[in-house]
Amino acid sequence: LKQAAKGDKCIVMLWHNRVALAAEILSSRAPEFLYAALISQSRDGEIIASIIESYAIATTIRVPHNAKREALQNTVKHLTSK
Repeated sequence: LKQAAKGDKCIVMLWHNRVALAAEILSSRAPEFLYAALISQSRDGEIIASIIESYAIATTIRVPHNAKREALQNTVKHLTSK
C-alpha cells in the first residue's frame, strides 16, 4: 500500500469489519497518509465512524445506506478536492 500510494491518491477497498482496524494499521505503519472511509449513515455506521474519527489521520464520508452512486460521487469528490 505504501508503495502504491507513494506518488498519488488511491482507493483501498476493505470489507466493513476491517475498516476500523485500518485506522490503527495506517496510524502506526503509515502516519504520513490521510484517509477517509465511506461509512453508512446508520446506527452501526455511527459506531464505526466514531472509532475511525478518533484517529488524527482519518475522516469519514457519510452516505445513505442504499446510495451507491452518491457514495462513489462523494468519494471521487473527496479525492479530487485535496
